[in-house]
Amino acid sequence: MADQRIERTLALIENSDGRIEPLSLANLANAASLSRSRFTSLFRRDVGLSPAQFVRAIKLVKAAILLNESVLSVKEVAWAAGFSDRSHFLRDFKHRYGVSPGSYRAIHGARPPKVG
Repeated sequence: MADQRIERTLALIENSDGRIEPLSLANLANAASLSRSRFTSLFRRDVGLSPAQFVRAIKLVKAAILLNESVLSVKEVAWAAGFSDRSHFLRDFKHRYGVSPGSYRAIHGARPPKVG
């Protein structure tokens, strides 16, 4: 059974866009009312990933959904998913999904509406 403080931070992470209040270790630990080291230890125990790994995974899932369901540019998708650095987004996305965001969209995703 997961610690309730960790469950609350999981919900916070999943519902955040990561831009208004960055999902830093300090902010997450503070939201859980734990020290950084205790928060990291409990988080890793309950989730199986570090907080940073989990945040990155959630952002990448959000990006994949946006690529599938929207016609936002890759840059706009990166920003909307909570990435502040496009190059990190491109590298992390390719590492996770095996293709670039543009290729992912071409294979799986939305296409701009046809005009006319």
